[in-house]
Amino acid sequence: MKKTQIAFCQRRDYVQLPAGDIIQMERWKKILTKMGYSITVFSGNVTVEELKKVDIVFIWHLDRLHESLPFWQIAKDLNKKIWLVPTCWSKNPPLSFFRSFSEDVKLLLRKIFSPKSFSCGKTVIHWKHNRQRLLHESDRLLVNSEAERIYLKAQGAPDEKISVIPNTIDVSELENIPRLPWEERSGIIHIGHFCPRKNQLQLIQKLAGSNVKITFIGTGRPMHKLYYAHCRTLGEKQHDFLGALPHEEVLKIMGKSRLCISSSTSETPGLSNLEAAMMGCNLILPDIAPVKEYFEDDAFYLSPDKLDAKIISRAENSCPSEKIKQRILSNYTEEQTEQLFKTLLESRD
Repeated sequence: MKKTQIAFCQRRDYVQLPAGDIIQMERWKKILTKMGYSITVFSGNVTVEELKKVDIVFIWHLDRLHESLPFWQIAKDLNKKIWLVPTCWSKNPPLSFFRSFSEDVKLLLRKIFSPKSFSCGKTVIHWKHNRQRLLHESDRLLVNSEAERIYLKAQGAPDEKISVIPNTIDVSELENIPRLPWEERSGIIHIGHFCPRKNQLQLIQKLAGSNVKITFIGTGRPMHKLYYAHCRTLGEKQHDFLGALPHEEVLKIMGKSRLCISSSTSETPGLSNLEAAMMGCNLILPDIAPVKEYFEDDAFYLSPDKLDAKIISRAENSCPSEKIKQRILSNYTEEQTEQLFKTLLESRD
């Protein structure tokens, strides 16, 4: 019996700049392969002939049209099943005239200064119009929280097309990483690419002159190199900046740290938050619907503009909750994800 062929269409820089979306993609590839499906990953480019062989096309990112729309259009022309992974959250900027205008300006600047950043070599225009096409005409939308479902429904996405596939941890991977007992742990970590949305600059400014020291893991994407450099200039006398690290190294640092902070102004629940909790860290997280949906009452929640040294020190020295680990194991493992995909794939027609 012929295996169902699935294409994963991702951003072209995913190897150079791995992030949560890539870990999610690799987990899904592992799960679906185990289930008997054949997965091929396309990064930045795909040909018509390559997609002709495919039964279902997974495409990442609703808002980054220069990466997603060319894939989507080829799949649409071939009448393929399209499963879009939007990666949106409820505090995204509103879909106003000004946002549409700014996104079209970004596309124009890419066309002028970075034409190779467009997937399949196809220039994209009319951001809002084409975003609506992806949102309404894809066969399925795979979101990672009920909050994301609500956000997209408010924009007219058909509810019957939306399926929640939460972020997924690899329990076996985490079990192989050493964890220090609580009394032997020390340190505060912040994980993620440096960009204005993740808000590292404000955190560094608010902690200036305090005795709180943070280890930042991550670097800046090409468009945020200046932001990253500015953060380092302001914070390097007080904080540590480790740059990008292999995933296993990040887990090892989690296993000996006391606290993991997210200072984002808008965010998905975050794979690193799930992993940090499982590795024994306390969490300080933004007061955002999809994040609270995952962690409920077992994390510290703060608006990013209210972060200060006193609150961080209190969170660092509070005993971590064991209940949070049980919730994660009950809802966010590969076993639960496999069952969700099984249900979807068996009813896809």
